[in-house]
Amino acid sequence: MELTPVISSEDIVMATATLLGTTVGTIHARGFGSMADVLNAIREACGPVAGLVQLSVRNASRGWSQRRAMFIKPCGSSHPFSLSALGLRP
Repeated sequence: MELTPVISSEDIVMATATLLGTTVGTIHARGFGSMADVLNAIREACGPVAGLVQLSVRNASRGWSQRRAMFIKPCGSSHPFSLSALGLRP
């Protein structure tokens, strides 16, 4: 299994981040040059959410998919994680 999957700017990539069973971010686009670009885009798509998310990435053009856990925090923010951002109680 390849650790860093190949992504080119022509590929159609879909990614979904879920936190505690709730989808908190999703992207469906092309133009990513690397997995780092995809991770940055999904982090931005998650908005103010922070925490350990389950990330599912699929490259429809190349036929691979990958699941991984990823800790995210809001872009440019040092605010602590709050479940209330999702409408959930601790």
